[in-house]
Formats: sequence, structure tokens, C-alpha cells
Amino acid sequence: MTLESAAAADLRLRVWCNACGRQIELDPAEQARWYGPETTVLEWRARLVCSRCGSRDVDMVVSGTRGGKINPPTFGRPQVARGLRASLARAAVPPGAPRYS
Repeated sequence: MTLESAAAADLRLRVWCNACGRQIELDPAEQARWYGPETTVLEWRARLVCSRCGSRDVDMVVSGTRGGKINPPTFGRPQVARGLRASLARAAVPPGAPRYS
């Protein structure tokens, strides 16, 4: 699945950091504008870095609905269920791309 096809299907990208618990829901259409419509969701996901703690231990799901609470697995750590802002690694960010912090 590409970012473009996810946007066309009106899907949402729900992302969370397993290290610090930050979470966010991103619009695939916006991501496709910055990273190219043919970029696959898996290629895009591989670039994610948590802007809070710098961890690459970031998970995501593709959701058919917008909004709602994200319930990542906590593995006994309640802090994992707290918010995430994912940003792309500095080396992978195209010039002018938005940063999520």
C-alpha cells in the first residue's frame, strides 16, 4: 500500500513510540505530498523517529476511522499508552517538510 492509496481510501496512520509512549494520528495525503505518492507505507514507517526521545522503536497501524483513542500494547508499562509525536529522521527529511514535535 502506498501513501497515495491510503489517502484515496481515506485511511489514517496511527503511530506510537514504544520507548516513551508518544502517539499521533497522521494524514496519509499530507505525508504523500512530502514523501511522494508512490512511497509505500512500510518505507515511510521505516523512517519514523520519535521526536520526544529519538527512538526508532516506533509502531503503527493503518486505521479506517479518524480520531479515537490509540491503545498500543503497554507490556506492563502504563507510560507507553501516553502521547506520541513521530518525526522523520533528520537525514530522511526532505527540505521544507513539516516536523512533528
